Amino acid sequence: MKNPIGFRRVKFRHPFKLEGVEGEQLPGSYSVEVRDERSGWLRFLKVASVSTWITIKHFHGINGVLKNFRIMPLDLLSALRRDKQPRLKETGGKEKTFAPDSETNPELSKTQKASRK
Repeated sequence: MKNPIGFRRVKFRHPFKLEGVEGEQLPGSYSVEVRDERSGWLRFLKVASVSTWITIKHFHGINGVLKNFRIMPLDLLSALRRDKQPRLKETGGKEKTFAPDSETNPELSKTQKASRK
């Protein structure tokens, strides 16, 4: 039996991908659960084994199916960090992500870039 030991809701503002989850997911709130994978009545003697799971609705719309996917916590953390970075539209319709203080940031004026040097 898998015992839940932690629960959290995470929110993505942009579409995202996670290793272990099929396809690109829509922006929104998702449930993340940390579970203790040890089982049996002697589980306190066994080595700790925890796993992280995310619940995702497939076939988006009214008739959706909730599925749980096992993910790596660092993959989730890096996806959340990528989601918080500012995004600009490119001419091809794809989004480009970069750090706000980047030298290639077109939003910064030339005087702002010169003052940072």
